Amino acid sequence: MADTASNVVINSLLFWDEAVAAYDRNDLNVALQKLWEIPDPSAKTFFNIGLVQQRLKNYEAAEKAFESSIIKDCHLAVGHYQLAITNYKMNKFQKSEISFNLAHQCLRGRNYIDYKQLGLRFLLYECEVLHNLSLAYLGLNDRHTALQMIDKALVSAENHKNLKEQIVSSKQSIQAGRQATLLELPQEVIFRPPKSKTANIGKKDYLGKAKVVSSVTEKDEATGFIPAPKEIQPLDRVQTRAEIPSPPPYRPPPNITTVPLGKQPVIAALPDIVPSTTLKQTQPAVPSASETQPTAPSPNQPDEDIHKPQKVPPSQPLPELPNQQSKDQEKLPQTLPKVPPSTPLPDLPTPSTQPGAKTDQTPSTGPKIPPNQPLPDLPTGSVNQSSINKASDTKPNRPPPTK
Repeated sequence: MADTASNVVINSLLFWDEAVAAYDRNDLNVALQKLWEIPDPSAKTFFNIGLVQQRLKNYEAAEKAFESSIIKDCHLAVGHYQLAITNYKMNKFQKSEISFNLAHQCLRGRNYIDYKQLGLRFLLYECEVLHNLSLAYLGLNDRHTALQMIDKALVSAENHKNLKEQIVSSKQSIQAGRQATLLELPQEVIFRPPKSKTANIGKKDYLGKAKVVSSVTEKDEATGFIPAPKEIQPLDRVQTRAEIPSPPPYRPPPNITTVPLGKQPVIAALPDIVPSTTLKQTQPAVPSASETQPTAPSPNQPDEDIHKPQKVPPSQPLPELPNQQSKDQEKLPQTLPKVPPSTPLPDLPTPSTQPGAKTDQTPSTGPKIPPNQPLPDLPTGSVNQSSINKASDTKPNRPPPTK
């Protein structure tokens, strides 16, 4: 449904734009045909049809078109105005007077109506409606009312110089008993579609037709990623020997000396070297690597001598290495100096808790140690267990307690 409605709107705009273009070219029949092809005609469409019929002097068809426009929009003042003009030209002065009055009512007390926003480049002034209304009353033989309306038109046209001159001329003609001319719309005035809607309404081919712009061969007319196969051009002449490029000069490979498989030298594995400082002079010397391993064959030695087994002296046991821990113990002194046992302090008598008991005032016989003097440092080193046992067996000589 949405696509159908959008297609109707697009077709209406297309036909409307084509009809206006034909109207500007003064091709009225084509313009009329395009206007009738609009699917859903509006008040503007019927108004345009009435203008075309009016220019073709088909006043009856124009009258029907303007009536249809008013039915679509009863507040369209310019529609009532054009219907009144059509009826006036058909000498239907009664209908003309009614239509002019309806157009004046649609102004609603304003001096003019600008239809530019609706696509009609025209301003309908109140003085124009009153001027034509006076002519309709004059057609009805109502001269007094006609002069009243022409006076009102002059008052309304105070600020419009051109219209005021035409109204003054018409008043003079009425007073002289001559026929005055109607004020009509210019011929170029017609409802036009908005340019914002018709600018991009037509289909445009942005990509265009594909064509080959560059090719390897002149006869390549195919389109794709792979060009046509290139034609093989026959050779005009055979290349001479001098034109054929010569190959690069031969370079021999570098000299690499090879040794036969059976004559490869044997590399003897060297034993682990023991530092001489850890061995004593009384131990026998360790045989060297040259004595334990066979010598490498000379290049002049025959193959038979190489494959013969070589005599190897029996292996001798390695001397025992001195124990590092025992050597360190030899450096330590065997005996340590004896440390005198420390003399314990005498037991102090406990004071009696009974009243009147005498306390022992005799001083202790132990050595006097000055205050704030550090104790002597003991010698470091290991202490023999025997000396420790002897020190523990000795008991200090304690003085007898005093009575």
